[in-house]
Amino acid sequence: MFKKVLKRLCAGLLAAGLASAAHAQPTGTVRYVVPAPPGGLIDNMARMVAQGIGDKLGRPIVIDNRPGGNTVIGADVVARSAPDGQTWLAVSIMLAANATLQPKMPFDIRKDLVPVARLAVTPMGVAVPANSPYHSLQELVNAAKGGKSLNYGSSGYGSPSHIGTALLEASAGFKANHIPYKGGMPALNDLMGGQLDFINVTISEAKPFIDSGKLRLLAVSSDKRLADYPNVPTTGEAGYQGAVMEGWTGVMVPGGTPAPVIRKIADAVLAAASKPEFVKRAESMGFVMAPQGPEAFNKQFYGEIDRLGHVIKTQNIKIE
Repeated sequence: MFKKVLKRLCAGLLAAGLASAAHAQPTGTVRYVVPAPPGGLIDNMARMVAQGIGDKLGRPIVIDNRPGGNTVIGADVVARSAPDGQTWLAVSIMLAANATLQPKMPFDIRKDLVPVARLAVTPMGVAVPANSPYHSLQELVNAAKGGKSLNYGSSGYGSPSHIGTALLEASAGFKANHIPYKGGMPALNDLMGGQLDFINVTISEAKPFIDSGKLRLLAVSSDKRLADYPNVPTTGEAGYQGAVMEGWTGVMVPGGTPAPVIRKIADAVLAAASKPEFVKRAESMGFVMAPQGPEAFNKQFYGEIDRLGHVIKTQNIKIE
């Protein structure tokens, strides 16, 4: 009797060990959920990662676009998935903002998703039309503080361009009229047409118009000047240290995913993103490579939730 019990116990432990090993070394197709339509910055980066990993991961990767809800719909798909390394989320700064903008999300952002790796940042900056009377950020701020009613556009309520301008307003001590659009391009078209006074633009999106002279870049909302625009000061250099705002993109997986699986995914993703051809292509699209592993990205992601949450609350930013 004792031998039978011992035999069953050993068999059970062996099965559990094999299951655990299989769990830590997932196989099969990876579903890479992009919470945005095809063709945007997040989607482009995800597709580059999927193409660039090659044999490093040893599994095919399929992009699954799930736009809507300010990226919440796609994030929810991943949050509800099994924590087996088979489902990834292409995450952006919008998810960190949504922690405050949408407090009733269908998942717990601090428990149901885990940061794996950050890939790159997307710098932003304050741009005006080519015929604008403002040739520096200080001139624009002085006009607003002097009583000039200024209109600024954004790609929607709670978008990085909206929050970035709110940071600038809080740092510089002025208020402007917010005109939300359904996307960045409609707002840029109205900026170039003179219907808006300025936008805190995503540089990669506005770059063709800045380079062609249709828009004038007054300042970049980064910690340091950009290589493509070395003569354009940062918002900090202009005196507004609290106005730093950069978009970013990375990878997350469902909460509960084992640490070895997270590390394997991070290593594969970061190895792909470090290849010279990957970096060159990303930079041509306006990205600045800024890789982070699980520990650093975890700290940055939750720090961003707190930082953005503060400005969203104090500036009364809401999704309407």
